Amino acid sequence: MKGPVMTLFCSSRGIMRLDARARRDVAILGSGFLKLDVRAREDTEKIDRGVKKKAECLHHIATVLRDKAQSRLKTAADKHWSDGALETDLRRADFRAKQRAMEEALMALEFMKNIHDMMVSKVYKL
Repeated sequence: MKGPVMTLFCSSRGIMRLDARARRDVAILGSGFLKLDVRAREDTEKIDRGVKKKAECLHHIATVLRDKAQSRLKTAADKHWSDGALETDLRRADFRAKQRAMEEALMALEFMKNIHDMMVSKVYKL
């Protein structure tokens, strides 16, 4: 009986050794993953900070360019109006309004003429 008990005891001790070794390996792998996770988080934070800085810089540049463009546009508009362009623009707008009114009146007259022609042709038919 010593043989099977001894074999069982040896294989039990071997299994316990394998179990201990597997636990150590899992602990080493787990700590390695934790280190990788910490490193990845740090890298992500660095990237986020860099992106935020670049976005702030781009926003500042865009603001400066927008302000310059608005200033130039205002200067051009002021010069345009001071050159008497306001009166010209008002005359042009008045002319366009009168032209549209005349075109609408002409269309109304043509419509009335067509109705009159149709009525005259019906009277001749009767």
